[in-house]
Formats: sequence, structure tokens, C-alpha cells
Amino acid sequence: MNMFNQIVVEGRLTDDPVLRTTSKGAHVVSFNLANNYDDANNGVLYFSVQAWSKLADIVKEQYKKGSWVVVIGKMINNSYTAKDGKQVARTIVRAQEIRGIGFANAGKGKVSKEPVLEKEPNGIPETTGGYSQEEPVMEPLHFETPF
Repeated sequence: MNMFNQIVVEGRLTDDPVLRTTSKGAHVVSFNLANNYDDANNGVLYFSVQAWSKLADIVKEQYKKGSWVVVIGKMINNSYTAKDGKQVARTIVRAQEIRGIGFANAGKGKVSKEPVLEKEPNGIPETTGGYSQEEPVMEPLHFETPF
């Protein structure tokens, strides 16, 4: 039986995304995402994220260190043999959709140094770009109160 596996995490890229090509020609981009979940206690979680194919190309082109994004994907275990021969295992987020939020020029190939949070009339941040594995250009994400 397949169980539900989905994660949604918001954060900022800690470095520029790194794009590489596999031996079979597939593009994969990797980056780390910092999620400040508790400002009062300096609580930060770090996530390793990978995106593949066209989504990888879009991430490399559109997002840079400091970009504020929402990543929707699934958690997977990634294991490999390191150059020193040791087995390495880690859990990563395999991105299925990535949406930029907060930067004035996100999604246009430019990232401002300071975030400019665009507000909708209800005071909720408006997104400024988004991409998914299936459809490269997505409609803006609108946050709604669940109750």
C-alpha cells in the first residue's frame, strides 16, 4: 500500500543552486533551504532540496542565494558511496513545485537584495512567481485561513 508523502516548506536559499547533468543527460539542481521556524529562540531547520529536468533549469535561472521560496515535494532517502568508499545516506526533499515569494523581481531572472513583500488587500503576502515539474509556469499561490 502506498502512503501519502508530501512536504511543504518555506525558506530562503542558503547558496546559489548548483546545476549538474547526470551521465544519462538529465539535469538536476541542488540547493539548501533555511526555514526560520522560531524567531524567538533562533530556531532554524535546514533542508537539502533537489529538482530535476525542466524544473531544475528554471530553478537555476530564476533563484539565487537569499531567494524566498515555497517548495512542495516529497521526502526521499538518498544513499550513495562517497569517494572514500563509505556509504552515505541522507534524506532530501525532491521538489515537485517551487514558488517564489517576497522578492519584487522573483520569477523574472532578477533578485533584489532586500525582500519586498507585496501585500494583497487582506494583508496576506502575494506570490511573485512559481514553477512545477508538470507545468513550468504556475498561477500565484494565495494563502487562505483554513478556518
